[in-house]
Amino acid sequence: MRYLQVVKSIAFLSMFFCLIFNSTTVFAQIVLMGDNAPYENVNDGNFSTDWATWRKGLKPPFWQTKAVQGAHETPMALHLGSLFSMHDVGVATSKILDTHPRYQTPKTGDVINWGFGADLEYISDGRISLSLVFGEHERILANKVKLKGSDKIIEHFSGQYVISKEDADAGLPYVKATFYSSEGIKVYLHYVNISVVDDNKKVTNLRAVAKATSVELSWLDNSKNSATEYVIYRGRKNVKANIYTKVLTNYTKLGTTEKTNFVDHDFITGVEYTYLVVRREALATSISEKVKINVSDVIPPSPPTQLKAEALDAEILLSWQKIVKKMW
Repeated sequence: MRYLQVVKSIAFLSMFFCLIFNSTTVFAQIVLMGDNAPYENVNDGNFSTDWATWRKGLKPPFWQTKAVQGAHETPMALHLGSLFSMHDVGVATSKILDTHPRYQTPKTGDVINWGFGADLEYISDGRISLSLVFGEHERILANKVKLKGSDKIIEHFSGQYVISKEDADAGLPYVKATFYSSEGIKVYLHYVNISVVDDNKKVTNLRAVAKATSVELSWLDNSKNSATEYVIYRGRKNVKANIYTKVLTNYTKLGTTEKTNFVDHDFITGVEYTYLVVRREALATSISEKVKINVSDVIPPSPPTQLKAEALDAEILLSWQKIVKKMW
């Protein structure tokens, strides 16, 4: 008997098993910075290219940092998968986001999805802002967001921005993060995700459904033809040791199919997985939305039988018969 969790709830009962469906989908995008599953993070958006403690004073390779006001003796630097500042006001600016071959010219009306994670070392008046800068035009996405401190929990922020004609005329942007520290307390930026909504997305409605001994995936593709194939990936969380328990997701290729469905039999109950599908056709590829699923056992195993106790000279010997029984 199993329990299935994904992120929108659907529940039903039968005499054999109970499944609860929750599904979260993230639409396919052209990634300019950050999460690009199942491939490598783009332009060091998770600050994990160089993994070091703050004492080494390493700078992120895709970013420049500087103190704007109230410079602290400790410079802005990387710390175990995050960028921090102790200055009254510190700024980090990325390189121009021009590394994606399919997105070299922004257009009026393009929709940008943005997101970032931040935190504060201790309780204080620490804040952070995030902007996109098109030429000389700074577009503030999040303005002096007040952060919590001392809880060691990353706070997540996200939204959308629509490119204006003025933005498009200025060309591709760069990212600007402004850190506001109080009393020299560290303000952490853990990741930045910047992507453009992809109008050419062809794989849609990815779904995961639990069966007795499998997870069945299905999706739609209205442009499918004889040259189309799909590569299925499954991601599993990998925790890198730091005080924030930074979670990175490692993806494994499960297989390739020409159909619009796939069955995964080889999974571990109690583990959350993320599935996605990469559509391939000639030299073109596109990535589906993600769907998360957690399948957990809810019925305990049968207890052992034939328990016996035998008195020996100075001890008691216990023995029993274990039950080996399939759950399905």
